[in-house]
Amino acid sequence: AGMTSDSRLSVRLTDRALYVGNNAALESLSGLGSLATVGTYLKIEDNAALEGLSDIGSLTSVGTHLYIEDNDALVNLSGLESLASIGSYLYVRGNGALEGLSGLGSLASVGTYLYIEDNGALASMTGLDSLASVGSYLYIGYNAALEDLTGLGGLSEIGTDLIIDENNLLSDVSDLHNVTHLGDDLTVTDNNSLATADAEALRDAIGISNIGGTITIRDNAP
Repeated sequence: AGMTSDSRLSVRLTDRALYVGNNAALESLSGLGSLATVGTYLKIEDNAALEGLSDIGSLTSVGTHLYIEDNDALVNLSGLESLASIGSYLYVRGNGALEGLSGLGSLASVGTYLYIEDNGALASMTGLDSLASVGSYLYIGYNAALEDLTGLGGLSEIGTDLIIDENNLLSDVSDLHNVTHLGDDLTVTDNNSLATADAEALRDAIGISNIGGTITIRDNAP
């Protein structure tokens, strides 16, 4: 365990985890180009000037959690193209300039949770095109600019819950029509631009018999 730094980068690196956070002037991840695996978690948060992830282009796996949170200048996830597996959670939250998820094109599965919340500029899920399964729940919420779920068309299996909540411009969820197994609850609520009929069409496309829990569709558009 220990600290690693250069003139632009300050991180906390252990044998199992990598934390890059609270670096107000950090613009890149220069110095991490040889990083191929992280044993447990990789957390990148509160780096107000961080514009890209291209310097971790060798990363192929994260053992447990990948957190990308509150990086105000981050526009996309380019640089993660080699990342094929995440053992547990993928959190993408509070990145105000993030426009898309390009960079995650090799990611085929997320072990447990995929959590995409409060990314104010995110317009679609483009970049997740290889994603086929989420081991536990998929949560998509409070993404103010999100209009559709383009990029999730390859997703067929969600282990527990699918929650789509409070995405004010979301009007099209048809990219999730290829889901054939939902282990627990389907919740589609408070999406002001999503017609109730389209939310119900998602339910029907998955198939009520393929949904293991409660179905809640309410407070969407008429």
